[in-house]
Amino acid sequence: MSPFVMLVRIMALALLIALMAALTGCAAAPDMPSGRTDAVTGFWSLPDDQGVIEVMRCETRADALCGRIVAHDGPDDARDYSHPDVWAWGERVCGSQVVFDARAQPETGLWQGRVYVRAEGAIYHAEISPAGPDRLDVLLYEGASVDEGISVAIGAAMGNLPDPVDLGYLAVRAAAGREWLAREQVWRRIDAVPGRCDR
Repeated sequence: MSPFVMLVRIMALALLIALMAALTGCAAAPDMPSGRTDAVTGFWSLPDDQGVIEVMRCETRADALCGRIVAHDGPDDARDYSHPDVWAWGERVCGSQVVFDARAQPETGLWQGRVYVRAEGAIYHAEISPAGPDRLDVLLYEGASVDEGISVAIGAAMGNLPDPVDLGYLAVRAAAGREWLAREQVWRRIDAVPGRCDR
């Protein structure tokens, strides 16, 4: 197989991965139903001593919910050196963002967004499902982002052929990350936040 044909195939696969990532769990609802936000907004205790977050409307997106740490075990000035985002590396744990751009999915009743798990230093795709007034069932899974697929395609176009194992893992995450690489968390609502660190 000629190098040109191989390059074209890799670029096509990377763009296919980007398309699959865009189509799996990325559809956004145009409006946020106000009655449904009450089931998700508020203060939530995270499992495994990850702290307490406050979920509310995002500052930059009126149609999405975001969540920030408002209490955690440790000093108020503790820093996070596990964050995968270079721009967030070393920021204060208190006030750091945990839930990103969760949007209502009217057809399923779920909220879809991303969740940062500090203990693992990883950001996962998430489906957040209200399971009563005081409980959220959260499904975390490794998906593939459109940016990853585009990055692979650009790299291939510039002659940087991706590792076949990495490319295969990216394809699996895009196609079946939710089914094969998922795990659940339960978040519990709390009314009062003891030891709030963001004030």
